[in-house]
Order: sequence, then C-alpha cells, then structure tokens
Amino acid sequence: MRLASQLKELDAQQSGQSSKTQRLEELLSKCKDRIASQKEHLQQLTAKNHSLLAEMDDHAAEVERLLSSEWKGRVDRLEEEWSTRLQQAEEKAALAIASSKAETHGQLQLKDGEIEKWINKCHTLEKADSDGNQRWQAKVVSELFSIK
Repeated sequence: MRLASQLKELDAQQSGQSSKTQRLEELLSKCKDRIASQKEHLQQLTAKNHSLLAEMDDHAAEVERLLSSEWKGRVDRLEEEWSTRLQQAEEKAALAIASSKAETHGQLQLKDGEIEKWINKCHTLEKADSDGNQRWQAKVVSELFSIK
C-alpha cells in the first residue's frame, strides 16, 4: 500500500513538472514571437526611414533650385537641424530596439535556465523512481526466496 501511494505521489509530481515545463515552453514561444515582431518593426522603421530620406533629398534639391541665395543660408541651417533631429530619432529608436532585444534575450536566458533546472529535476526524479523500483523488485525477489 505504501509503495502504491508513493507511486501516485511521484505520478502527481511528474504531472506537475510536465505542466510547468509546458508553461515555460509557452513563455519561450511568446518571447520568440516578440523578437520576430520586433525585427519586423525594425524593418518597417528602416524602410520608412529610407523613404523619408529619399523624400527629404528630393525636397532639398527642389528648395535649393527655387530659393534665392539670401534664403539658402537659412535653409542650410534648417536642413542641418532636421538632419540632426532625424539622426537623434534614429539613434533613439535603435537604442529602444536594442534595449528590447537585450531584455528579451535576458528573459530567454532565464527561461532556459529554468527549463534546464526542471529537466535536471525530472531526471533526478526518474532516477530515484528507477532506484526505488529496483529496490522493491529486489525485496520482492528476496521475500519470494525466503518463502520457498
């Protein structure tokens, strides 16, 4: 009877381990999806940046052609200011993406560590179960020989 209850307890523990492992795998999947989403967002931002730069170049050429030399100095200063702002915005976006990637990577590493821990614990429980079964079988065999 005692062995049966211990086996039920071990089954319950392994079931709990399985659900925890599944939950961790789901979290890992969500993290991977988030990384893919962030990569796609980065590509969209890069494409938009290129189109804005091309548009800015087109407008700058037309403005230079239309403006007199008196206004050219002002336009040059404004162009430099907006280029600086654009560069700062790009740097800010790149830092935000890098920060998000670093955070996601850190979360993935934590989850990998947790999964590794649970896998090791599962192996330990399987070994303990196997050892217990071997001891039980040896005891049963010795009891059978002592009865004969």
